Amino acid sequence: MLARLALTALTLAACLPGARALFPDEAGRIDWYRAQIGAPTALIPHTHNHTALLYAATQRNVVAALRAADGQLAWRHVLDGPISAFSVRDARVLTQSGANHSHVHVWDAASGGLEWSFAQPAPGRGAVFVRDCADVIALAGDALVRLAPGSSEPVWELPLNRTAAYSRIVVHNDAVFAIGDAPQTRSAKRRLHVVQVDAATGALRKQYDTAEGIALRGGSVVVLESREYGAYMVWREPENIVWYVHRLGLTAPMWELYHAKL
Repeated sequence: MLARLALTALTLAACLPGARALFPDEAGRIDWYRAQIGAPTALIPHTHNHTALLYAATQRNVVAALRAADGQLAWRHVLDGPISAFSVRDARVLTQSGANHSHVHVWDAASGGLEWSFAQPAPGRGAVFVRDCADVIALAGDALVRLAPGSSEPVWELPLNRTAAYSRIVVHNDAVFAIGDAPQTRSAKRRLHVVQVDAATGALRKQYDTAEGIALRGGSVVVLESREYGAYMVWREPENIVWYVHRLGLTAPMWELYHAKL
């Protein structure tokens, strides 16, 4: 199963740089385009009420929903700064935005109406939905927080004390994992730092380093999530045929895959 998960990640990664969607006789033809939203930084396809939609976050700090068939704009919002998190879950769209602050918004996916929001005075570094509920886990400044609709205060807040430059959150079952680039020193190479937290209470369970020589911001790490099999990180060192697989929450073991063609 680990090999299957890793190969899935490798297949996706291999497809990204050279992907093409046009046949030669379709070159130059544009089915539709949409102005006034900016260049997309993320596109998420989603079907709502039997209508295929494309949800977009753009360089102009715009979040929008477009009909996939004809590009007609379903709704559009201009946010208050760069978008640091963007996802779609069920009938909701999550955004985190702001330059010197963090503003979490949860939107109705069909109408674009604002369901709830939460502001913090520190820059945002990521936000995700909690599975099977409307709560949100967010990174803002040097703190990990759990937010709930209708509450003016976080459910819990955990200071991370600058142990790493965190930029990825994974929620799996009853655990939350914050992943970031650990500080590089003369005695320690670059590596990833993982903090594991109880999702219900915010209590710190463990923290540890892994993936020596790898930086999360370098784009060489893929995170695979499965409710049944757990959450894994997969990465490869530059110019190396060895792929490493690490299950989040286990300081050891760490599995290795060797294949000259991967």
